Amino acid sequence: MPESLSTRIHEALAERIHCGEWTAGSRLPSEAVLIGELDVSRSVLREALARLQAQGLIETRHGRGSYVADLSRPRGPVGLPIELPCARDVLLALELRIAIEVEAAGLAALRRTPPEVEAMHQALADMKAAIRAGQRTRHADRGFHEALARAAHSPHIERVLQALTNTVTSRPASGTSELREALPPVLQDLYAEHEAILRAIEEQDVSTAQAVMRVHLVNSLARLHAASALESAR
Repeated sequence: MPESLSTRIHEALAERIHCGEWTAGSRLPSEAVLIGELDVSRSVLREALARLQAQGLIETRHGRGSYVADLSRPRGPVGLPIELPCARDVLLALELRIAIEVEAAGLAALRRTPPEVEAMHQALADMKAAIRAGQRTRHADRGFHEALARAAHSPHIERVLQALTNTVTSRPASGTSELREALPPVLQDLYAEHEAILRAIEEQDVSTAQAVMRVHLVNSLARLHAASALESAR
């Protein structure tokens, strides 16, 4: 499964850092090089890199790539003190995400660059392809929100959102997948919501970007409530 492959890739890359193959301050090979070397998809590699960044093992410098962090340098907490033992905790974590990502969408509308808009378009294309193929859209969805966070050009917001997303998505999927199977329009709704967010960001419409992001996340909260109810009813 993609999740287990991503975990293996993450662990392999982390080992190369811990054993000193990649030293502090050194630049990681490009995505293209790592994809070829590891024989994985871009989405799997990016998820593994996102975990490394959330752990504080690497730092992403805008437009320059990823670099090994100086592990001897004092740093603040790299993650969020959130544990998700049950569905209710996932719902509460999503409420926190709403509070942060609505603002991030507004900042992205103000500050986005053409390459960042293109990255969001690519994530949407990946999502559409996954829907057509009957595959999970998790990686494309995550890629879209990561691209949006980068487009906000606010390192602290990006880092908190990344840590929060990693925490939430590391929890095994529960009733959400079953909900999507029972209600096929859910995936089309998800795509349309992301498309509306991207349109507002592309047009640099700050208030609309914030509004449609809020709608998307509130809808996601409702979908998680429904998934939780479905799981409880089994």
